[in-house]
Amino acid sequence: MLKIYSPASIKALTKRLNSANDLIKVENNTPSLGYICKVLKNEQLALALVKLHIIDLLDFINPARSMSIEQVEQTAELLVSDYSYLKIADLLLVFKKAKKGEFGQLYEGIDGMKILQWFAQTWDDRLEAAEINSQNEANKIRAAMGVSERSNKDAASFRSAFHDSMIRQHKEKTEEEGAKNE
Repeated sequence: MLKIYSPASIKALTKRLNSANDLIKVENNTPSLGYICKVLKNEQLALALVKLHIIDLLDFINPARSMSIEQVEQTAELLVSDYSYLKIADLLLVFKKAKKGEFGQLYEGIDGMKILQWFAQTWDDRLEAAEINSQNEANKIRAAMGVSERSNKDAASFRSAFHDSMIRQHKEKTEEEGAKNE
């Protein structure tokens, strides 16, 4: 799996990823970090994948102030533990966007906090894209049925509940799959 999702091997998949909306399309084709850790019981593989992509980014950017090996390891550990619901496709998109400068210029330096912020922002973008897709589908169904759209207040409430539900469902699914393999 490390070879399959290494930066050198995933060029075709990376080309298809340009936005959070693209993550939704390829979501089921790549495993999550939590799946790798709990179901495959291989946290070292998940850590190695993240570290490999961080090192590839550092090589690409060649910042004046780079990250030490310890910083790379700590950043990978935080991503795997705090963002276990992220898919490999999420990693690919974040690092592609960083290479393109979409998170700002990184020549002066890069650190773990910046990387963690990118993942938080990308997750929020992904949830927003999923919400918009869901609302568009719901609107199509409502229109076909002749039902009016939700009010803005209902939409805000729905957005919050949807976000919480997505995280809870992923954690439950990962825990169930982990329990089945024990």
